[in-house]
Amino acid sequence: MNRSPNCAEPIERTAERVLRQQRQFAADASHELRTPIAAVRVELEAALLHPGDAREALDGALGALGRLEAIAADLLLLADIGSVPRAAEDEVDLGRLVADELRCRSGRRRILIHQDEDVTVEGSRPLLSRLVTSLLDNAERHAATTVDVEVRRDGERALLSVGNDGEPVPAEDRERIFDLFSRRDAARSRCDGGPGLGLAIVRQVVEAHGGDIHVRDGDPGVRFVVRLPLVSSIPTTLVGAGAVRPLAGRPEPLTGPVRGSSCSVRCGV
Repeated sequence: MNRSPNCAEPIERTAERVLRQQRQFAADASHELRTPIAAVRVELEAALLHPGDAREALDGALGALGRLEAIAADLLLLADIGSVPRAAEDEVDLGRLVADELRCRSGRRRILIHQDEDVTVEGSRPLLSRLVTSLLDNAERHAATTVDVEVRRDGERALLSVGNDGEPVPAEDRERIFDLFSRRDAARSRCDGGPGLGLAIVRQVVEAHGGDIHVRDGDPGVRFVVRLPLVSSIPTTLVGAGAVRPLAGRPEPLTGPVRGSSCSVRCGV
């Protein structure tokens, strides 16, 4: 059967677009992987040339291998997002998930937190945990002094908001920063060992759970706002973004035990 030109053209354009995306991904991934691989080679060659300094060279090689492992793990995670069967989903208390993550942090930045009780969503606990971790990592990396976190109900949605008082994200970059291997500050992120996959993972996790994410101006700085269906209102289709109501009152510094946790979270430097 012959295809009509009108049907074939959109298919061909789609195939070309997919092929361009695959080539771009291969180029970006190769570039990111090549840097730690080259670092391992340099360190091992230095150990061969100067056996007396081998310990220092091996430490450097192990650090580069750690970065390589992190990139590989993130790429595998991106490939797996969305493949979790419904039977494996959990009811996750979003506030408790945030509290657990904060308890593991070293307190590099002052943290303000405001949260409601029983803000429960349904989904993969490991993926939702990674969502929280990546948002907090990004906020701490870019904050000048303070990170603030909000967990509350917003109608039939759970709202997770993570802001920092660093540089704002220009409007024209607010979609690009969610692309694979995208960096707001390439030099600093490379020093930190970040391959630019964190926010790409965040968006894919949010979308896999039927939610949405938006970048908004902070006061000062920038704020990432995630909305997910509450456990009692899981939608069959994605719900569009709506207005986010401002927080009533000012959040308080987190200095005591977190609700739902038996440990205290240390905040500040």
